[in-house]
Amino acid sequence: MSKNSSRFNRYNERIRTLEKQLEAKERELANQKWVFERFLQSPSWRMTYPIRWLAKQVRAVKAWFVRATPVGLAGEAQARQRAASSDDRPGAHRAPLQKGPVQEKLTITAGAILVTAVALKYGGPSTLLFVYGALMLVLMGVTLFDVRRHEIPHIVTLPGMAAGLLLGTFVLPLGFIGSVAGLVVGGGVLLVVTLFEALRKKEIGGGDWKYAAMIGSFIGPQKMVIALVFTGVLGFIGAIALALTGHGGRPQALGPWLGAGAAASILLG
Repeated sequence: MSKNSSRFNRYNERIRTLEKQLEAKERELANQKWVFERFLQSPSWRMTYPIRWLAKQVRAVKAWFVRATPVGLAGEAQARQRAASSDDRPGAHRAPLQKGPVQEKLTITAGAILVTAVALKYGGPSTLLFVYGALMLVLMGVTLFDVRRHEIPHIVTLPGMAAGLLLGTFVLPLGFIGSVAGLVVGGGVLLVVTLFEALRKKEIGGGDWKYAAMIGSFIGPQKMVIALVFTGVLGFIGAIALALTGHGGRPQALGPWLGAGAAASILLG
């Protein structure tokens, strides 16, 4: 009888522990939902809806075009053949695609924090708040994409350069000359680095210098220089941290450090 009683007490204790963990998880999810809802209601998020919608339509058209062309059809056939042959091997299996929910949460949180910091810097609703708040969100999106794919999409950088030149000329205090100078400084420095690394047979990607040029068109030459300095410092610290955690041998994306340097330049410059 005593054994049954002690076992029953242990079961009750486990149930109470699980109930407490469930309540804590529900509170955490409720807090995250509230933060995300506030983020979706922010003016900067609503203002960037046309850009996000246009990018989605362009991606859909590009995907359809690739599938419709003979090259795309041949690529799909080869992919299916490789998948079939790999499944035929003993013990072979295909790993599921990792969507990185932790990275998404961190990116959304960082974007909300940066937009809030921009709002505090520029003191309430203003043109600079909307422009640089939207730029912060773009930087976070590119960071997430680059971390996952080690690629910076041209659909962001090329229209971004045009948008930076237009806003720099007619909206921001840079003027046309300042915006062009920022574009040249950012793109030029990274282009030289890209060519130098190509001679060393260490490619860093052709999207990085376009990304830096886009950033420079928004912030001008002085802040772009500061952003590049922050990029080097933060990248060095990040490389040390990755080496200490045993990930130093893996190829690292440059885009996140460029985005972090640009954000620091905007907030501290």
